[in-house]
Amino acid sequence: MPVSTTTYYQNSLGRPSYSSPTSPPSPDRQRSSKKQDKWIIQHGSKLHSYGRDKAPYPLSYNREVLEMSCIDHALIYRLKGSVSFINFKGDTPKRCLDLGTGIGDWIIDAAKEWTDCTFAINVQIPLFALDDSIATRIEWVHGNFLRQKLPFEDDEFDHVHIHGLACAVPENKEVYRVLRPGGTVEIIEEDAIFPVLPRWFTAPLNAPLPRSNSPAEDGIDDRPVARLSCPTEFPHDHALLEHLFYSVFHNRFLNPTPSSVLPGYFSAFFGHVVSPPIIRFPMPPMAPLQSTRRGSLPAAEKYRRRSDGSDTSGSTQSSPSSDFSDHDLCRMERSLSVSTEASSVAMNSPDDADRSHNVPRSSPFFACRDEDGTQIGGATGIELYPQCNLENLDEHTLFIILNRAVGLVFAIKEAMWDELLDKVETNKEILFAYGWESGDFHREACRQKFETMIEQYRNDMHVRVSMWHSLSLNGWIPPRRDPLTKAELLEQERLRDAILDAQRTGKINDIKKPCRSIRLLVGVKVY
Repeated sequence: MPVSTTTYYQNSLGRPSYSSPTSPPSPDRQRSSKKQDKWIIQHGSKLHSYGRDKAPYPLSYNREVLEMSCIDHALIYRLKGSVSFINFKGDTPKRCLDLGTGIGDWIIDAAKEWTDCTFAINVQIPLFALDDSIATRIEWVHGNFLRQKLPFEDDEFDHVHIHGLACAVPENKEVYRVLRPGGTVEIIEEDAIFPVLPRWFTAPLNAPLPRSNSPAEDGIDDRPVARLSCPTEFPHDHALLEHLFYSVFHNRFLNPTPSSVLPGYFSAFFGHVVSPPIIRFPMPPMAPLQSTRRGSLPAAEKYRRRSDGSDTSGSTQSSPSSDFSDHDLCRMERSLSVSTEASSVAMNSPDDADRSHNVPRSSPFFACRDEDGTQIGGATGIELYPQCNLENLDEHTLFIILNRAVGLVFAIKEAMWDELLDKVETNKEILFAYGWESGDFHREACRQKFETMIEQYRNDMHVRVSMWHSLSLNGWIPPRRDPLTKAELLEQERLRDAILDAQRTGKINDIKKPCRSIRLLVGVKVY
């Protein structure tokens, strides 16, 4: 169990102010009395020290969270081939404001593309590491735009770029003020979606592991992995985490689906608003078996044959990713077995009307049609980027997109912990419904159970994402690993068979359910 500590950092110099071992912070978090102390470290997560009433932004500022924007930036560049979806027709911006700078990847590429433009950012990035021709055109301006006016003059900017700030910025009036008449604004936001694993997928993973009669060769204990169970009346094993995830947004008065409300707010301030249909990314297909000593085909080739229907033999079923990194997953890799009872329970349901026994292996990867009326501006919205670029994205992009979506869950982990503490204090009944017992409500036991829930979700998603597959398709060579024994490989193949059988007979909505949705809006200050 992690030690409960809170460390405060000064924003100006980045040096620790003080560190003291204490009890975990209250839901509002402990804060320093010094005004310059802007950051705290809570259970390993870097958080802002403001209360949720002053700054409801729930994401941590850990490096891995900030780096998630790189995936979005790469996707946008792939779609448009530019840092902006707007066609400036040679008249590129001369003065640009970037809100939601993150680690600065967008601003650096924009400075390279718009060579006669100067930039203002609200987050400090290491300008000393950049070429002078870029660094001298980027200005860092400090200010709390969550509670104060933007520290810029009226009509100062030709273009404003906003990415991922729906959880932090409640209004557009300040953006309107600093934008010159005729200037453009571009917003890219995503909905908060908790990626779900159906029970037919997790049931084989939950099966008890066999006890080995001989010592493990790698020294890893073979005792069964203790997993927390979720009552069967809930739709999936991680239902409580999903409940805490959405509670973070509701209790901070943050709309988890900004794509539905942004057009109204945006159109109230800006004119000539255009937006393509919301881009919805479905869950990726099942990853193939990683290459083993018994494999007669490379993993990617076997996967292609199964995907196009040329390999229909049940004996060649693949098994899941086995490139795991932690203790439990290494044990699972060596000795995973499938419980026949667990698998049959997961696959049988009286709701046969909703089942699809012939679910196609290849389906449209990206829902970009305007079936729900989300397009704005007619053909102009569609023309913001070539639709073929979206449709031609490789299938393995979906694995990266899912990994990015899962990253959002871990980014608000401590905010979810705050919600759990609140329920322990005010609404224990809901936790009893999720299978909690009286002894789980003590603070240390509660934190330990919460960490176990998070780790189970991480491990299950690790199997589902199978990042090794996307990396290998992009030319990365996986690290060398010890070969599996014949018995171990058979167990993995049995596990894979159970999951694929369940997938073929599972509800089609489980297979096609989106794991991420993104909205793009472009507007102009008309007067």
